[in-house]
Amino acid sequence: MSDNQLITKSNVLIQQSVDELNRREQYLMAILLSEFKAANPKATCLAEMQTDTITIKLTEFINYLGLNKDSGRNIDNYKNTIAHFQSRAFFVWLDDKYANRTPMFSNIQIPKHWVDDGVPFDEKEYDINFKFHEIFIENLLCSSNFTELFKRSIIHLKSEKAIKLYQLLKSHAAQEFDTTYSVSDLRLRLGMTSKSYDVFKDFFKRGIADPVKEINENTEIFVKVVKNKSKKDKRIIESITFKIRNQAEKKVWWEYDFPKVKLTDDEYREVSKWVYPVHHKQLVKELQEKLDEGVDIRNHYKWLNGRYKNKLESAQTRLF
Repeated sequence: MSDNQLITKSNVLIQQSVDELNRREQYLMAILLSEFKAANPKATCLAEMQTDTITIKLTEFINYLGLNKDSGRNIDNYKNTIAHFQSRAFFVWLDDKYANRTPMFSNIQIPKHWVDDGVPFDEKEYDINFKFHEIFIENLLCSSNFTELFKRSIIHLKSEKAIKLYQLLKSHAAQEFDTTYSVSDLRLRLGMTSKSYDVFKDFFKRGIADPVKEINENTEIFVKVVKNKSKKDKRIIESITFKIRNQAEKKVWWEYDFPKVKLTDDEYREVSKWVYPVHHKQLVKELQEKLDEGVDIRNHYKWLNGRYKNKLESAQTRLF
């Protein structure tokens, strides 16, 4: 499964609904929706749909959720994750208190040997079949306005709040004007309605500031945040405005020597100027080696720039 796969969701589903998925379930849903898009690339309604069922191999499922397949505790963990996932639903809010609850799946078929110890070893199957509920599919397909999300962006986000906020902001990214949500609405959409978030600074740090930092470092959009005070009481933040911009595309510039290092046009022009005290290709080589080792470095320019500044400061210190 490629991390460059797209996920398509109607703006109605993103902007007018709330889900209760945790981070692990958000990852799994990203995988399922990207596979659904790949299986139904041109579908805009139920009649054009090729399939409503997506099959994922157990090894892929374990890999994406970051579980250890050899750990007995984790085996129970992914079984419980799927069992819990079966009951998940999304909520279309009618007002601040009432919502229509719709299941996401009509059925999840698990390997038979999970519940029957008598299945012979050579007959064991390791596919999990997820069948989407028809009403949920209608909300995925049947709308005139859609948002395309990158699976890789969701997988690289480490908190469920960042994933939810990314999808919400991405649905507004194409419009020419900034997006404003009331604080109460954002708390509802991010699942932060408990009393522990009644203090604005607590809500803002965990629900807005930290997720936006994640989004800016790991996705294709860049977000700036503006706090809007109440006209009646300047001590109260009433709403938040998001200034959303698409980030420049990152490309491979040294295709044969350093194929994993990706920079934007502007980043490449800046990096290519570095010749003293260390040539930029030496730094790029170091980054490529780190990536080959499996080190998770998401912002390649930030890593290169940090290394270059350290080398430059060391050289200047030696001179004086």
